[in-house]
Amino acid sequence: MKSLDERSHTFVIRIWQERRDVSDALPTWRGRVDDIRAGSRTYFTTLEQLMEYLSEQSGMQPAGAALPLGHP
Repeated sequence: MKSLDERSHTFVIRIWQERRDVSDALPTWRGRVDDIRAGSRTYFTTLEQLMEYLSEQSGMQPAGAALPLGHP
């Protein structure tokens, strides 16, 4: 059986807002995920990208995602 460390993930997620130099332009949101166990860093610009990354790394499906056939 795998140890808890092998079956768990630790991520640090940081999001921030970047102001634009153009007047009347909406600020842009940016983000970063640090995968502590893997020692990697990934950047994203949308929540969808963040959720896709977390899903890929963990094997979890986002809420509302279709389950493969044969799963309850």
